[in-house]
Amino acid sequence: MQGISSYVRPSLLQRTQRVKKLYAKLKEEMHTKKKVWGGDLSILNDETRKLPLIIRKAKAFEKVLTEMPIQINDSELIVGVVRMGSVGTGMPFPEYATEEEKLKAASKKTSTRSVWGHYVPGYPKLLSKGLRGIKEEALQHLEKLRQEGNGNKEKEHFYQAVVICCEAVKKLSHRYATLASELAEGEVSPVRREELRKISRICQKVPYHPPESFHEALQFFWFLHLTFHSTLNFVPVGRFDQYIYPFLKKDLEKGKITLEEAQELVDCLWIKFNERSQMKDLTEDFLDPYAFHLGGLEVTLDKKILHQLWLQNMILGGQTPQGEDATNPLTFLCLNAVQKFELTNPTVTVRFFRNSPKELLIKTCEIIRSGGGMPAIFNDEIIVPALEKSGIPVEDARDYANDGCWETLIPGKTEFRYYLMNTPLCLELSLNQGYSRLRKRKEGVDTPHPLSFVSFSQVMDSFYRQLDYQIEKLISIIVEFYGCLYEIAPVPFLSSTIDECMERGLDITQGGAKYIMHALLLMGLSHTVDSLAAIKKLVFEEKLVSMQELLEALDNDFRGKENLRQLLITRSPKYGNDDDYVDNIAKEVLTYFVRSVQRHAQAYPQRKVKFYTGVGSFEFYVLGGKMVGATPDGRLSMQPFSSNFSPSLGQAIEGPTSTVNSFAKMDLIDLPTGSPLDLSLDKKALKGEEGLERLMAFVQSFLSKKGNMLTISVNSVEELRRAQKEPDKYRHLRVRVGGWQAYFVDLTKEHQDHHIARLEQYT
Repeated sequence: MQGISSYVRPSLLQRTQRVKKLYAKLKEEMHTKKKVWGGDLSILNDETRKLPLIIRKAKAFEKVLTEMPIQINDSELIVGVVRMGSVGTGMPFPEYATEEEKLKAASKKTSTRSVWGHYVPGYPKLLSKGLRGIKEEALQHLEKLRQEGNGNKEKEHFYQAVVICCEAVKKLSHRYATLASELAEGEVSPVRREELRKISRICQKVPYHPPESFHEALQFFWFLHLTFHSTLNFVPVGRFDQYIYPFLKKDLEKGKITLEEAQELVDCLWIKFNERSQMKDLTEDFLDPYAFHLGGLEVTLDKKILHQLWLQNMILGGQTPQGEDATNPLTFLCLNAVQKFELTNPTVTVRFFRNSPKELLIKTCEIIRSGGGMPAIFNDEIIVPALEKSGIPVEDARDYANDGCWETLIPGKTEFRYYLMNTPLCLELSLNQGYSRLRKRKEGVDTPHPLSFVSFSQVMDSFYRQLDYQIEKLISIIVEFYGCLYEIAPVPFLSSTIDECMERGLDITQGGAKYIMHALLLMGLSHTVDSLAAIKKLVFEEKLVSMQELLEALDNDFRGKENLRQLLITRSPKYGNDDDYVDNIAKEVLTYFVRSVQRHAQAYPQRKVKFYTGVGSFEFYVLGGKMVGATPDGRLSMQPFSSNFSPSLGQAIEGPTSTVNSFAKMDLIDLPTGSPLDLSLDKKALKGEEGLERLMAFVQSFLSKKGNMLTISVNSVEELRRAQKEPDKYRHLRVRVGGWQAYFVDLTKEHQDHHIARLEQYT
């Protein structure tokens, strides 16, 4: 790239006086309990009860935006306050469903809170049309329906709901325009008075009308982002540097803005992303958590650590739909903001491909080694082909983003869900004739008693039967209950931004999106393959352990059998050490999993849903482990799994390079949703220029071997242990938790111990 040095200059890493003031205020307010607004609201009365549910939902949306408190803080240039709430704590929302509707929804394991979020809105469409354009499009469709006279009331109701929502967002922005104007009248400082007048003009214009300047584009984005996040739709940011950069480019070319001024605006936006942050002892629980019920399935959330999770994932760099380098000045302005603030939001990912500039790698590695667990690294050279292989056209595949954690999707075109497959539980069921060891109940299919196994292939057959049964059951539930969210939790405003929803007159919960991507993800895979390797080697090949002895030890959680447990840990190969013995087992399990999903998906040729595959756990590695008893790899009952596609804790004894080698052997092209490798490195090894070069070489090696997703948390074991004892002194320490960033001291001790153990194995 030409002129790249101009926007990586040191001056852009400085905090202006304005930014220093806003950042100090933010840090102070993180330790202050914030007020929660919105409880006991309702739009229901004798008249509204007669309206279609989707219109009632739109009116509840309108009530929030027209009544929620608004505020403009001193010095800020991007305005708008998001309501309090999170994935873990939920959020108050006006009642819009009748008791009968809620009871019917409950029978399908859904509720008014079943708003999945996770989809990336169609920001390019929004920026080009403005909400006025979206509203006019809806009105045109309405008029066409009425002229045709086909009586499709459901589509009419969808378009009517979209119109209500667009008008509601305009009312919100105009409320801020009025407030800014009023504040300007009483402002003593001439400089701030003019800033407020400019803010008022911008808020009067966007997001109802398309933006024209960089400042307007940022405010346009923020109004929409806060609208989604204030109305239960915790959505990610997507390819921010792609859809916002044209406005910056135009302003720079016309001399209307300097890079320093643009950086200050980006910094102001970064602070807005974090205004909901507060320490865990200050949060409150609401009626029930966000996205708790998805239709036919119940989801248990680890609410103790999710109080600061909003799914605000931003992805930068990579390539354009045409295959050209997408890195631009805004990419670096965003990375500068990541580098200069000790904040957890947004969670940032950087995409790399063969033509990504070296400066992007340098910048990314500089930030990674400073701690904080981000940016995550995605490799276009394997992710794009994986998406293509799954049926996504190359132009869309190159335009991929991620959802609230790391799962890939096509922004503005996708309805996305994921479902976790507990693979250690499947192994437990295969060694216990379909029964859970902890819950003492039948949870799987009948398989032979393991004492009858005379070969390792029979163990694998039994495991595959249990895994296959769980896949078949899950896919059948997904297909059976697909569409039930529309009956209780439609999202007309978000749907209006998604390709083909408007054309079809269908809410995204009805299948309106261009791509409907539902992913099945293997969780705890390392423990499963390590266990299978232990059985193969120690029971059937070396005959050091009998099957009966192993089963009795598992039943008793290795009580009185510590020598056996250590034998299982030390004498059998472990995934993550570049050992073909166990890595080939992992590869075989993955192959079976992918083919099983494809086979069962084919049983529903009329389905709207397309099923994708991946390996991951998110933050569920603790909860998932609590569902499973002791495992043949030596893991104790109810102990956490490893995160995502990482080696089991303490078992990657050959170091991170060997771990990457094991990971790269897998057929990652068959995992289009993704499979992050989570690593922790000691910061002492990455000091100075030599340390930076070492980290860059490691990342380049990962990319060249076609690993797909890599996250690196850089800390020191000693510092993490001190933080456990004196949390107030280490509020700034951040780590990656499955797919997002968290302050270490805000995590439960189980999660903290997990991060310490993961770092210790590579130290």
